[in-house]
Amino acid sequence: MEQYKFSNDEIQAVREQFIAPAIRTLENIAASQPEHGQYLTFAKNHLRLAFMELGFGSALNAGLDPLANKVKENK
Repeated sequence: MEQYKFSNDEIQAVREQFIAPAIRTLENIAASQPEHGQYLTFAKNHLRLAFMELGFGSALNAGLDPLANKVKENK
């Protein structure tokens, strides 16, 4: 069984093409339907968390050492 290799480019594409537009869409829906604001806010927060977690995973994959607060090249 072949192991999946984490691809920063693929993850960035997911963030830009799917998650960011979904967040903007929910913001637009919330503006027009304030009676559902709480549930839409929860959904937006989950999407923002996914966006940030994927970004952090990409940074770790690129060589971020969070304990040293520096980036080193992974080889």
